[in-house]
Amino acid sequence: MTIKLEDSLLSLKGIGEKRAKVFAKKGIETVEDLIMTPPKTYLDHRKPTPIGKCRIGERVLIEGVIVKHKESGYGRNTSLKLEVNDGSGIIGITFFKAKTYSHIFSIGRRMFFDGEVSEFRGMLQLSHPDFYFNGKDAGLGSFVPVYPINGGIKPLFRRNLIRHILEEANIEEFIPEYILEANRLMPYNSALEAIHFPINEEIWKAAHYRLIFQELFLLTLALGFIKKKVEKLQTRVIRNVSPVEFIDSLNFELTEDQLKVIEEIATDLGNEEPMNRLVQGDVGCGKTIVAEAAMYIVGKSGGQSAMLAPTEILARQHFHNINKDMEGMGLKVALLIGSTPTKERRVILQGLKNGDIHIIIGTHAIIQQDVEFKALELMVTDEQHRFGVKQRGALVEKNKTVNVLAMTATPIPRTLAVVVYGDLDISIIRTMPKGREPIDTVMLSKAEKNKAYDKALNEIQMGHQVYVVAPLIEENEELDLIAAEDLFHELSERFSKYKVALIHGKLKKETKESIMEEFSAGNIQILVSTTIIEVGIDVPNATMMIIEEAHRFGLAQLHQLRGRVGRGSSKSCCILVMDDGDSIASKRGKVMVESQDGFFIAEQDLKLRGPGDLFGLRQHGIPQFHVADIARHYQILEKVKPICNQIQEADPYLRKKVHRPLKQVIDKILNKGSRLNI
Repeated sequence: MTIKLEDSLLSLKGIGEKRAKVFAKKGIETVEDLIMTPPKTYLDHRKPTPIGKCRIGERVLIEGVIVKHKESGYGRNTSLKLEVNDGSGIIGITFFKAKTYSHIFSIGRRMFFDGEVSEFRGMLQLSHPDFYFNGKDAGLGSFVPVYPINGGIKPLFRRNLIRHILEEANIEEFIPEYILEANRLMPYNSALEAIHFPINEEIWKAAHYRLIFQELFLLTLALGFIKKKVEKLQTRVIRNVSPVEFIDSLNFELTEDQLKVIEEIATDLGNEEPMNRLVQGDVGCGKTIVAEAAMYIVGKSGGQSAMLAPTEILARQHFHNINKDMEGMGLKVALLIGSTPTKERRVILQGLKNGDIHIIIGTHAIIQQDVEFKALELMVTDEQHRFGVKQRGALVEKNKTVNVLAMTATPIPRTLAVVVYGDLDISIIRTMPKGREPIDTVMLSKAEKNKAYDKALNEIQMGHQVYVVAPLIEENEELDLIAAEDLFHELSERFSKYKVALIHGKLKKETKESIMEEFSAGNIQILVSTTIIEVGIDVPNATMMIIEEAHRFGLAQLHQLRGRVGRGSSKSCCILVMDDGDSIASKRGKVMVESQDGFFIAEQDLKLRGPGDLFGLRQHGIPQFHVADIARHYQILEKVKPICNQIQEADPYLRKKVHRPLKQVIDKILNKGSRLNI
């Protein structure tokens, strides 16, 4: 039976529920996911290393005869020590807890062993090496792939599984021949073969380039079609309303950047094609007031606006502020969330349908099928990277010509923003509102962390509140992290006179909402949390952030967490408790101490993460690539863009025969064409 790339891993022989779960944890669920996940490195098994030439610290493959077999200990704790001779020397082989398989290492048997050379009592040895009974299983004569996943899945099993897929799968080429030739790209099936089982470095480089090109090409082309679809639509032109009345009603002065972005939005709303704009700005820069100005323009011209927030807490927060700002403007604002009572919800739905409600603030409750609008003309999404294309499209479906205004406080370097938000025009707010105090940031070693909690006591005694962040919910001995639950119990004892609460993602939604409302009301002095508080929580009285195990976080995430304080008039601080033996962590900490500029921090984050940490880019909202790294492969991205533009101009619906295979792939990327209908 032919294997299809879209098949589930469970369809493959040897993959049961247990192995499927191990792969799923790494984002590998289909055959295509598996073969598109490249090895993290390769072992040179072109020929065995003579034992006499083995050096301490080297990873080697040896071939030899077992000349000594000795067991010690009892039961499951039985240890096994072997000696192997290949004619050039003898090396020791050690296995611990080897009772169940010690019998396979019989004296006189010729075997292959692969491991790192060490020394014990003057003798070279391999501790717990991989072992093979023949040259074929050892990959003799080739480079052997090493994959970034374990979880009990044997390397040989995975290699054989991928080899089987490459032999049996229907891997069709979808990049047109003229693009392959012009860019000297290896065929898709050959590239997959070479990325897993390269013959030499030149072949590997060619395969690597092909797959990088492919991922960037598909993403750029897909985003281009989304944008083109929006540009083809026509919306109502709004030119008769100025935001000046709204701006003048505010009791504070807007920054130059805020005014500039409002002007850009007003221009967009005055055009025939729908607005599709991202407002990108640092924590606390005042993006929401810009969105309010847009909603004012739409409301005053007779249209309706919907603002989608990722959590009920944030939705309530926005409703409170926007409702207050719109008082006296003649615009009705309503809140629609999952916990809205049925009777109240019924009244809101009627108000949206007949046009009495001009602005609706809410969560995913807004995109439910029974929510109808009389004239939805503006959709605002807060924390854009929290919503996928499908979710955003669900609200757009209520009016295909709706204007879209997306906001994010996650600073993204310009080079990345082009790809992450390729279907959006980008506005940036860099300047901060007047009166915002910079947040003092301090690094402390684990040995010094008592200083952080002494300062926390001072803040609480002054009537302020404190966040304490731990990266995990439960104790994990392997990573040796402080768990949020343990930290909560520790701080509850230390600060027994005060109210300490714990919040994390495993709590029920109602419980999380209740805790945050209590904290916002000032009834909780210390909130112990995981990164659930990273986005959107606005408690002006919280003046201190302590981040335990701060070396475990990326710079961009540390900056987002720090942004939860410094939102009131009082001086705020952020203390990073870090492992001072980690050089990369120390560099991150130094950047945080010296800079409050989220855009600068985002650039530094990419530099410090380095080329190996591809999946660390996920916190920026970037789609997960298997091979491409936008930060390193930007030159390839620049090469891809004009090719995609040419395709869209020459064949806007991908109807030509040469582009039909490509259309199938693009349709699949964009949820089987539901957003494009191409």
